[in-house]
Amino acid sequence: SSDLDLLDSYLPPKYEMVLFCTMSPIQCRIYGLCSEFVSNQLAVSETRNFLPYINLLRQLCNAPDLLRQDLTFIPRETESKAQSLARAVETMLDQKHLCSPNSLQNSGKMMVLHRLLMSIYQHTKDRVIIVSNYTTTLDMLQRYCVQQNFSTLRLDGRTKAEARSKLVHQFNRQPDDRTDSDPFVFLLSSKSGGVGLNLIGGNRLILFDSDWNPATDRQAMARIHRDGQRKPCYIYRLLLAGSM
Repeated sequence: SSDLDLLDSYLPPKYEMVLFCTMSPIQCRIYGLCSEFVSNQLAVSETRNFLPYINLLRQLCNAPDLLRQDLTFIPRETESKAQSLARAVETMLDQKHLCSPNSLQNSGKMMVLHRLLMSIYQHTKDRVIIVSNYTTTLDMLQRYCVQQNFSTLRLDGRTKAEARSKLVHQFNRQPDDRTDSDPFVFLLSSKSGGVGLNLIGGNRLILFDSDWNPATDRQAMARIHRDGQRKPCYIYRLLLAGSM
């Protein structure tokens, strides 16, 4: 701990914030449906494997649209109740009066992320790292960045070893004052952002979703608060209010 104290004494300050995001109407409806289903299963079923349903809720907390792929976890031979849940959720996702045509407004986290990124982009010269556990969520975030014309780099489990160092060097070599052509967002898989990855080119890090293991989140947060960082560091952890 003395080494950490010594490091903190000459690094810029670090500010950690938890941002509670309000559920969108469609998130609230689906969350209630899934919670009711799991409670019912706990009461009447001998089955105790609820991990797939917990993972389903974690994806729902990120964005309802991600459930379309995630519902495939329910195998055909599963009891009809689980199949009914999958069909009910898909029906909700297809109902125009429940879902907004603007996909941003269907996800509480995406709405907060959008406001946060726009503020950073317009009022600072800082760069941002966004961390998620899921490649499907990174895909969604990448599509969003393209729509906003944010110059973006991405590193996940599929990134080859020789490409990793190039991406990191490209992100870190930029001057303190960002230009429009410089990478603004670095999308990072929490599983790939382990010990040793140095991303001091950014000083703002957004944990889009939290990992089961707190050490994984701490490792991700440490990517920007490292030797060589010259700016104050801001870490934002997004949590969906009213969810697990």
